[in-house]
Amino acid sequence: PDPVISMSIKCLSTNDVEKFAAALLGKKNSIYSEDPTFRIVYDEDNKESIAMGMGELQLDIYAQV
Repeated sequence: PDPVISMSIKCLSTNDVEKFAAALLGKKNSIYSEDPTFRIVYDEDNKESIAMGMGELQLDIYAQV
């Protein structure tokens, strides 16, 4: 299904960026492989990641990864 809500995610440090990318794209137990309703894109203009999903609670949980 198409996402119904989106939110900006900006990591506080470069260490956090690496952890976030590993959680999203890791080989085992990645968010993408576990949840097909979650999507993320990078906005070049604003230099931020945009997470999209089915609800606010889902995005809040993934933002805490």
